[in-house]
Amino acid sequence: MKILIATLPITGRVNPALSVGSILAKAGHEVIFTSGRSFRARAEACSLRFVPSIASGADDLLDVNSRFPERNRIPIGLDRALFDFKHIFCDPIPAQHQELLTILETYPADVIVTDNFFGGILPFLLERNARPVIVGLGVNPLLFHRDDHAPFGPGLPPVDPASPEAERYLRIAEDVDARMTTPLRAYADGVLRKLKVGPLPMSWLDSLVALPDLFLQLGSPSVEIPRADLPPTVHTVGVLPPLTKGVLPKEIVPFIESGKPIVAVTQGTLANDELDQVLLPTLDALAERDDLLVIATTGGVPVSTLGRAIPKNAIVFSYLPWDELLEHASVFVTNGGFGSVCRALSLGLPMVVAGKGEDKAEVAMRVAHAGAGIDLRTDRPTPEALQNAVDEVLKEGSSYKIRSGEIADELARIDTPMKIVELLQSAVDARSSGTVPTLLASGL
Repeated sequence: MKILIATLPITGRVNPALSVGSILAKAGHEVIFTSGRSFRARAEACSLRFVPSIASGADDLLDVNSRFPERNRIPIGLDRALFDFKHIFCDPIPAQHQELLTILETYPADVIVTDNFFGGILPFLLERNARPVIVGLGVNPLLFHRDDHAPFGPGLPPVDPASPEAERYLRIAEDVDARMTTPLRAYADGVLRKLKVGPLPMSWLDSLVALPDLFLQLGSPSVEIPRADLPPTVHTVGVLPPLTKGVLPKEIVPFIESGKPIVAVTQGTLANDELDQVLLPTLDALAERDDLLVIATTGGVPVSTLGRAIPKNAIVFSYLPWDELLEHASVFVTNGGFGSVCRALSLGLPMVVAGKGEDKAEVAMRVAHAGAGIDLRTDRPTPEALQNAVDEVLKEGSSYKIRSGEIADELARIDTPMKIVELLQSAVDARSSGTVPTLLASGL
């Protein structure tokens, strides 16, 4: 197969797509990868042919707040989410679409794979002309409406759709629809209208899940929220293998060899501009403990910016090979980055999650609902709350440890690389026979 992979130039979207590209290249398929210029070396290290993109502001999206300084003045919530969807994800659609068309002129791809916020794929999905098979890659919790009416964002736990609580969720959803979902759909339709396609047949989020010929949702089947009307084209494929094998710094070796429980802490590489949200409170919470150790990373921010002495039982790095560190951890304290949470689930590592921005409240809720950890339901937990949660997760016979192990066993039974290759091949074969089951083809 000839495969074209396109992603927004954001690390949390590029890395999973590169992993998929690497899987497909190792299976003998030809792969072109297009994203921001700074990702060339990563793509070529995966043996992928790289085509640089400038459609999304290119490398500017590596620092969203610098690219959009006005974003800093918008409080976290629906207003900021609407701003992000409009200007980060919708505005680049025409340029993204044109770049894909340009690549296809000399590279007749059988399949186009995009991350689940790559709006430039929508004109292909909304036209009825011949096109490659379109595959979406879900690098967030599943962005499709729920049976109990809960909107995506606030991290509402699932309830019986017939319950009074579902009625409350419906009222919340109506407010979200009025303030974000409906204005976003109208804005996207306006962008698409300039390309003479559209309008969207459903919400922006639902469209990018339901319209592709195949949608590969990362994560654990038992952690995601079931939907009664989920399209048959959506498949949960487990957790991707790490892109590279990292080497832990030698300073960590004494911590690992101590035999004490290790608490791994990060705020990821995007939401790390305020390390007093999770990282610093965790250091404070556990500073006087001699029964455990803390290993933290600032996600690229210089450690010197912490402006304080590091506790004796802790060590902090600007960067760490996180997959390798988590293999030695006993509990993971995180603000809810989807990729690192998926990795922790695959290792059977229980978690303490404290996050609200972007999709983090949704990630935290899923971890807690699955029984794999504690959701502190805030992005600024107190040291006391963090200490109590860490102790609860680490205690002997903890249900969180048991449940995390069960989820890891579930994920171990999923051969993610094989499943991805087989699903893509099946989609291409179905297209050849004229039986690709898309909502658009069925007229829905």
